[in-house]
Parts: sequence; structure tokens; C-alpha cells
Amino acid sequence: MRFLSVGLNNPRRPWMLLGGGSMKSNEDSITIEEIPVGTVPKWLHTHFVNQAIDPRPISTGGPPKILVIYANEGSRRQQMSNLSDIGFAFDRTLHHTLESLKSSLMADLRIPRKISMGPAFDLVLHNFCSESASKLSFPLINPLPNMHWGEGKTTALSELHSFLSKESSIESWDGPGIHSFTKVLRDIEAKTGGTHPDFLTSRILDGLQHIGIPFTLLDIEGIIMLDHASPISKSDQELLHALSKIRPIHQLTHPGSYRLGLHGFQLIDDFPVTDLNSLPDWIPRHEISNQRDMPIVDRVFVNREDQSFDASISIARSILEHEESATVLIVDPAYEENQSRWNKMIQDIGLPISGVKRPVTQSPLGHWLHELANIGSGPNSFSMEKLRLLAVQESLSPFSVFHDNDMHSEILPEPDIELLSKIARSEHILGGPGALQRWMEALCRPPKNDEKGTSRESTQWWLIAIASSISPLLEVSDRKLLSEQRLLTGCYSGKALEVPSPPSNGDEWFRDITRQIDTSIVEESLDGISLPVVSIIQTIITEHEALRALQSSVGQAPPRGGIDWVAEISSILKSTNLPVPVSGVSSRLRVMTPKDALGCSSDVAILANTAASSWNLRSLKIPFIGEMERHRYDLLRPDTPIIKARHYISHILNGSNKTFLIDPSSDKSSPLAAPIEEILPYCKTSIHFDPKSEDNLGPRELKQHDGILIQQMKASVNPPLNSSAITIPLDRDLQRDRERRQPRKADDEGYLPEEYRNRVISFDYEDLTRKSPDGVEPPRNSTRWPVIGATSNGGKNSVTIDPRPFNPIPSGSDVSDRRHGYSDGASQEIQLWSPSRLQEWAKCPRRGWLTRGLKIRDEETQSEDLDPRIHGDLLHQIHHNLICEILDMEEQVEREIGEVIGAQLPFNLSNSGLSEQEIMKEALEILDKLAPWLERSDGVSTFRLRMLTGMSHREWKSWLSNPSEAPLGGRIGAMIRSEMELSDSMPIALEWEISSGTDNGMEISLNPNETSPNQIQINTIMVNGKIDRVDIIPFDKDGNQWVDTEGSNEVAPLRLFERDDWKPRRRVIIRDLKTSEKKPSDRNKEGLLNELQLAIYARSWELNHPGDLVVGAGISTIGHSTEHLVEPSAKYRSELENLAVGETTSLTSGLHRFPDESNNPKSDSFRAWMAQRLSVALGVAQGAVEGRVHPTPSKSACRYCPVSSICIVKMEDDY
Repeated sequence: MRFLSVGLNNPRRPWMLLGGGSMKSNEDSITIEEIPVGTVPKWLHTHFVNQAIDPRPISTGGPPKILVIYANEGSRRQQMSNLSDIGFAFDRTLHHTLESLKSSLMADLRIPRKISMGPAFDLVLHNFCSESASKLSFPLINPLPNMHWGEGKTTALSELHSFLSKESSIESWDGPGIHSFTKVLRDIEAKTGGTHPDFLTSRILDGLQHIGIPFTLLDIEGIIMLDHASPISKSDQELLHALSKIRPIHQLTHPGSYRLGLHGFQLIDDFPVTDLNSLPDWIPRHEISNQRDMPIVDRVFVNREDQSFDASISIARSILEHEESATVLIVDPAYEENQSRWNKMIQDIGLPISGVKRPVTQSPLGHWLHELANIGSGPNSFSMEKLRLLAVQESLSPFSVFHDNDMHSEILPEPDIELLSKIARSEHILGGPGALQRWMEALCRPPKNDEKGTSRESTQWWLIAIASSISPLLEVSDRKLLSEQRLLTGCYSGKALEVPSPPSNGDEWFRDITRQIDTSIVEESLDGISLPVVSIIQTIITEHEALRALQSSVGQAPPRGGIDWVAEISSILKSTNLPVPVSGVSSRLRVMTPKDALGCSSDVAILANTAASSWNLRSLKIPFIGEMERHRYDLLRPDTPIIKARHYISHILNGSNKTFLIDPSSDKSSPLAAPIEEILPYCKTSIHFDPKSEDNLGPRELKQHDGILIQQMKASVNPPLNSSAITIPLDRDLQRDRERRQPRKADDEGYLPEEYRNRVISFDYEDLTRKSPDGVEPPRNSTRWPVIGATSNGGKNSVTIDPRPFNPIPSGSDVSDRRHGYSDGASQEIQLWSPSRLQEWAKCPRRGWLTRGLKIRDEETQSEDLDPRIHGDLLHQIHHNLICEILDMEEQVEREIGEVIGAQLPFNLSNSGLSEQEIMKEALEILDKLAPWLERSDGVSTFRLRMLTGMSHREWKSWLSNPSEAPLGGRIGAMIRSEMELSDSMPIALEWEISSGTDNGMEISLNPNETSPNQIQINTIMVNGKIDRVDIIPFDKDGNQWVDTEGSNEVAPLRLFERDDWKPRRRVIIRDLKTSEKKPSDRNKEGLLNELQLAIYARSWELNHPGDLVVGAGISTIGHSTEHLVEPSAKYRSELENLAVGETTSLTSGLHRFPDESNNPKSDSFRAWMAQRLSVALGVAQGAVEGRVHPTPSKSACRYCPVSSICIVKMEDDY
């Protein structure tokens, strides 16, 4: 192919110095020659070899000594590598880029060393600019002396100054701030004795005028400048013209249009030499030609641009496998963004990769060092999330050993993660100013009864040790806390806690923390590159020492601590890059940007990611340079990016024997970039990339392809690594298939046929409370019991008796059945159950196994609002404390009826003799003790205060200053109002432990004829837990007789209808307190028919109190309106309805009977309900012991499941 030279036909003219002044023409010292596009000419390479093997000067017959200027570092290294492969030593100082040549000239001209650019300099520069801004040196940018000067302003001015210096436009620029910024840089230069890179070229030009020939150019005959894309910066042009006056420059360019960018940069507007007589004498004799064969381009179509990676690697792997000496160059315009992905794919095919520049904070050590330094600063200082993450990390210890490490002591400075989360929730501790004080105040309080004191004090000690070790980095108010002895006294032992000696300043803390790091550790990143920790530490220390040295030389006082020191170290950690490991092995496969590929050659080139979205051809954006400035100073021409892109593409096509163009344009959303569109005429062959073809798959894709084949019931190419795992992708489909096959059609009685029971794997909780359709007998009167609801021909659903635990039929796939617990599963050895644990297993055995057995759940995050659990606990505690104070009770201690009557103590709040306003005062005082955080004025505290009390923040502060009787308001007021209505019941226990304080728990059992559905013997279980509230009701209307002394002294039988001789001594109501936004009636239905704890609590009380009979149970809902609901025993329904003991319900009357009864039952439905719920609990526990951990997903069960994120068979909810 022959490119015609166009656009260069202007007559010769003297070269004009930028800025308007003319200087003597140096046309004779600059010559131009057009060479074929793509490679270094053979005659030049031959000369490099001759120059290396013949060191004689030209005067004695040796080859001329020539210095070469390359377009970039990549092409320079490739050429030197080619020379090294020949086996001769050569003078590397004769091979330069413009930047490396400047460094050599700087040394030759005795210019002061170049100031190192990096995080240290950026911080010093910002401080200088901030100080200058306070003196109004930048009036247009910072018009007020006390106006904050942000780092962004310094960065913007630095970027503008760098660009203008390259374009030699600083002196003529009259925009904002640049001349004051220049003064700042010169001030730094004067104080450091160095040279800022922005001034280097101008200093070299000055030196060349006054000093003479530099040493680098002393013994060379001339300079050859290889192809450069147009344009290059104006300062570089000035430098090249100045060098041409010292040594002649012979420029090698390409044929083609200068305007379009094909020709490349040209120093002077002159015709190229066309005959040997016009060549300078120092140029080796050679044939002058610019002809080149037409490039060979194959067009490879992909379905979308993302497949460019796979297509490129597939082509490269094929070439490298078949040709041992072949080299491949992949050109990606978006390589900087895609470097990690390319490295991973290249590593997969077994080739060396280059490291990626990453900030220190992307290494574990750097990240945790940054987090530790910042834990006391910012809006999230000492937040629960930060403390929890710091507690579980193992990259560095937050403090050095400062105490005697007694292995036998239970109190050590080690945190309890669960306790941290619990305190953050209960005390509503959010990160930010004052958080450390709230933590220390909360942790110094004595542990509660249900807390382990040693664990609480260990957590307290750990937090104090952290605060003391980083005290120089804390705010003054936080540092003062460490001198309050009250906060430093152990909450459990009462002894003063030993704390580490605080460092005197931030630098001392930094030295201490880096010294104690274990340097033997090697960090391995995801790309497989290992990095010794010692090199990371050395990198951080070196940059920090460089900052201190630079601050010392310019006279800046470094911060000693506080937020300024933290901001400084954070900037260093975020800006400093990790050392890039070098493999030391050259690769036959390289990936470069088009700019870096200029001057490089290979056997095969691959153009990847060629869509317009991947190649940014927009003009560079520089701060403070708008359209007016761009035209006025002739800067940032909008066509420059596409001109350079054409030049790069022209070189890439001709710099290799063959080029593959990866074309994603079949996807209409990925049109080709403009320079790529222009080369389509060269494409002669079209190939369609098949990503599923085995030849195009890498190791990872081959495994994926085998998996797809197995999923399609086809033989895989390679055997699976684990044959037991190949059915995992089918789990979801199998589960959905089970759900579709679940029978739903009712029989003639309106319920699911009995033979289908084992095919049921889920049910709708609403089916537990449905009304029986017309013509269908309620379950209690059905011919069989228990029944499962089904859909009749009329489309109506019948009610269901809880069918859990499910025992579905195995699928027949042994591997799948074992994995899901349908056969041999994860058997459990649970010695002690709780109602909540049983409920988790009942909802879904897999959920129970993962959350309770394996302790797996999503990591908890703290929201700005009060945690719903804490809101509930707070109302619970207010309720309990209020009753205890007024009725002279204690939590977990049963009330003696004789003492109450003998001492004439009030039976309940209603007859306590206190008015509602007096009780409200008591409740508010309790609230103040339990929730001191309500005094805060933030939005959450204000909202919760209004919700709880009905008061505003101002009203609350006023009440606290003068506690007095208050009208009922908020949810506390509603709770008191509802409590005052319970005039006929007597609370006798709060938070009562059903195991009576023993460690073994309460034994729960049933006789075979009481278990449903199969009336078989089920193993007993041991249960523990606490009943929220236990009330008793009187035997007379006047409330004088609470105990029947003639009652029985044996445990109340479940089948009470068979024991006419049994009489209760006391009649009991079990209440479970819940805070809920649901309707109280709906919450009561859920508690009775879905949950297990009410029945467990009721039976446990009876077992612990022979002679007591539970005559009612229900949910007391504390919410916007508080209601005490009671499901009464049928025998006592009428009596309870006439007593003020709460609103009675009738949920069990038509549902429950004992399984051995007929459809004309004699039993009490309430007692039968209790037996059925206990049977479910026993069956659930039995299934867990036997290892039945199969999933039973449903929308209601999966909605708030803490392990749904790792469950492949979860059921998605509708939103």
C-alpha cells in the first residue's frame, strides 16, 4: 500500500519561534525522511548493531554515533530488548524518549534535582496554597480570607499549571490564579533547592543558551527522531528546535495526510528528502522509500463488546500455541480500566503478567491501618460497624501488649462482638461526635442479670485500650474522657483498668503501630500476585518520612495529632501506590493502549474493545479553560484526539504481519469508534466468534461449558471435580417442581385427602385462621383430625391445622436427598431448646439448621432509626418495671399470694390507689433511666420520644427539670390505660424462667394418643425460656378468693375432660407481650396458631406448679393502641368474659380436638390446642435430631429469613 503525501505542499519558510518572535532558520539542521509505516527501518536497526560492535569514532572509520528519540517508553524498551537478544552490549544512553532525554540534560546542565511528585508534595503544596489563599492571593477563586480552601482547588490549579507549562502559555495566561500559583511553586523550589517538573523544560532551554553543548550531546553526530503522533506539546517543540542548533535532527515520518493525522508530527513545514544526495552525511546510506504492502486485517464479529476479551484471548492463545516464537499485541483503548481483567485472563493461559498500580488502602494492611487511624474521626467515628470490623480483622493489632497476659484470667482486653451490637442497639449509639463517650458510659454500667460480667468488662477494657493507644488522634473532648477514673473502672470487678501509655503525638503512634506488625506475613491478592507485608510497610514509612523531610525543608510545622494529622496520614495511604511486583520474564503477549503501542511491533495485533463507548475521543478537559480561552490561546483543539487515534491505528495495522479487528457492531448499542470505521475497507476476511466453541474457551469457561452440558443432560468433556455437586444447579428447579406437584384439591369433606399429607411441603399461614366454607364441617367436627386445607370445586379454601413438621418424600436422587436432609443429613445434638429456636426450625428446617446450628446469618447493620427489637425491649422493660415498683414485685420472682393479701398490697395497677397521671409520672421516670439517649435532639430521638410519650423534645426537657404528674400520652400512655382496665386479674410473675432456674430446662412430653397426626411416641425435649407475664384470676366476683385450698395438688392433665375429680387450686392466664404495628387481633392469631411459645409457656407453668390450671393465653400487643387478648378455656369462657381480664377471643373452639377423638369431641378445645402445639414442637425437635434439614420455602418464611442470600431454593416475595 502506498500513502500519498498531501497537505505539505507549502513553500519553505523560516521557522517562527512560538510567541511571535523569529529566529534564524535552522532548516539545514533539521531534515525529514518518510519511511514505511509501522516498524523501525532495517537500515537503522543495522546501524544500532554496528554502533554497538564498533566503538570507533567516525573520524577513525567507525560508524556515526547517533542518538535516537522514541515515541514512548514501550517502543524504546522493545528496541533495546531486540538489541540485547543479539548478544552485544550497547550504549543505552543513546536511546531516549523526550522525558528521559530531559532527565539527562537536567544532569548535564547542573539543574537542581527534580522535585519528586507524590502524596507528600501534594500535601505540602496544598498547605502553601491554603496559606496563600488566606492572604487573598487567589481573589477570583477564594475571595474571602477565611474561606475554606479545599484540596480540589489545589488539584485544579496544579493541573492547569502543568498543562500551560507544556504549552508555553503561562506568561500569556491571564486567567484566575495561575501567576500566584507559579509564585507558590517557585517559593517551594527556593526552599527545597529543587526543580518543579513544570519548569524543567524552560530551565533546560535557558541552560542550552548559556552553558553550551551538554555532555549527552557532546560526542554524537546527530539525532534521529522516530515517528511521533501529532501534535506534541509546544514546550517539547521548542526543546527540539533548540537541540537542532547543537546537533542536527533527522526526523523519520510517515506518508499520508498531515491534517488527518496519518503523517505524524513534523518539526518544520518542509518537503522530505527524496534522494541520497539530500541525506545528511552522518545518516547511514540506504534506499529511500515510503512504500508498504497493504495491511492484512481479519474482521472478527462478536455478539457484544464484552466478548472482545474472550475473542482476543482465544485468538492469542491459538497463535502462541501453534507458533513458538510468535508475539501478539492486544490493543485496548480502555486498558487502564480493564487491566485487572486482562491480567486474570492472561494468567489463566499461563503467561506472565504485569502488576497493577493499586493504592495502599487496597491491601489488607493498608486498609486496616487507615481504618484504625480514622476510627475516632469523621461522621462515623466509633460506630458499631467500624468497631466490629476492627475487632474481627487480623491484619494488625490495634494496640501493643500492655498488661500481664494471664491465660487463666477471664477478663482480657478482647471484645465480645455480640455484646457490642447489643449495646449499640439498646443505647442507640451511632457513629459521630460523642460516640466514644456514649460507649464508655454504657460499658461502665454494671452488667445486667442476663449478661456475663467478665465479657462486658473485657469489651470495656478493649475499647478503652484502643482509645488510649490512639489518643493523639482523637478530638480534645474524647481525650479528656481518658482522665475520668469513673469511666476507667471495670464494670464487673470494680477495679481500675490498666491502659496502654498513650503516644505523645501522631508520628509516635505511627511508629509504634508499624513496629508491631508481623513482617513475616505475605499478602496474596486475587490476581495471584504475592506481596510481602514488609514491602508494604516500607512503602508507607518511606512516603511518610518524605513528607516530614519536605515539610522540614520548606518550614512547615507538621500536625502533632488530631483531625489534621489523621487527614494527613489518610491522604498518604489513599494516594501512595503499592509496590508493583515485576515478574522478570518478558511475555510474548502484551496488552497496551493505542498510545503506548505507537512504535511497537509484533507478529499479530488484535484490536479489542473497539466500540465508541470504549474509546474516549473527546477533547481533554482542563480546569478554568473554557471555549474562549481555548480559541484565544490556541489550546485543546477538538480534533486532536481523533487525529492521534488515526495515527495510532495506522501504525498498529502496519506494525504487525496480521491484524484482527474485534467488531461488536452487530450489537446496535455498540457502534465502532470513528477511527475504526475508517479502516473497514482493509478488512478482507470476516469471522464470527463463537463463545461456546470449545476452541474458544479458557480453563474457567471450559468448566462452565461442561456444567452447561451436564445441565442439559449431556455428557461433559471432562469429568466433574466433585460428582456430588453436579446437581446443585438443579436444586431450585427440583424445589419449584415439588411445589407445583403439591396437591391442592379437596376431597368430598372439603379437606386434603390423608394419603397426600407427605406430599405437602408448604402452606399459607392465612389458612390457619380461615373460616370453614359453607357445607364444610369445621376441623373439630370433621370425620378425621388433624386436617389440611384444600381448594374445593367452588374455588374456596378450607382451614388448616398446622401440618408441621413436614416430612416430604425423597426425590430419589441419593446425592440431592442427602444434601437437603431428606435422607441421611446433619443430625443435631441439641440438649436444650428454646421457643424461638423451635420456631426457626418449624418455619424452615434449613433455616433453623443454618441460623441456630451453624450460627450463620447476614451481618447485622445498624440503621439510623431505633432498632425495632430495642423499641420492643424498651416497652417491655417499662411495663415490667412499672408493675414491679407499684405492686412491689421482682422480675423472675413469683409473687406470694398470702403476702399480698396479708400486707394488703395492691392486686394490680387498677386498684393501686394511684391515678393515671401518677402512674404516668412513674413510667416517665423509668423511661429516663432506661433511655437517656432520648435527651438528644436528633431526629430519631425526637420521633421516638413523641411516639413513646406524646411529648416534644422541649416538653421532655422541661419535665426532666421538674418531674411531675403527666397526662397519658404516646404508647406508654396507651399501655397504662389498657393496664388500668385489667381490674380482675393479679400479676404474679414477670420474666419467669420456665426451668425454675435450673440449667437442665423443663421437660416437655406427650402421650402417644396426644401427638398428631400419627399418635406415636415422640421423644421428650428440654426447654428453657422466660414467660413475659403470668396472671391469676379470682374464684369469686369480689376478688377475695385467689386460691382454692381444696384444689388438687397434682399437675393439671392435658385431657382434663377425662378427670372429673381434678380441681384447680389457682387459675392462670399466660400473657406474651409483643410490640407490633399489626392489628392486635392478627398478632394474637399468629401467636396462638403459628407460633409455639404460648403453648410451651402454658404447659411449663402447669408442670412447675401442680394444682395450677392455665385457663387462658394470648398476646398482649403494645403499639399505637395496647390490647390484652385472651383465648379462654371453653369451660371458663363465660366466666372470663364477665371479668375484666382482657378481650376474649374464640380461635380454637372450632379447630382443635385430640387426635383420638371422634367428630363429636368432649374435650376442651383450648387443652387440645395446647397438645397440638406441643406435638408440633416435639416433632420439629425430633426432625432436627434425625438430621432432617430440608428446605420448606414460602413467601412468608423467606421474607425475613437471615440466610436467604445463600439459599438457592428461596422463594422471592412480590414487591
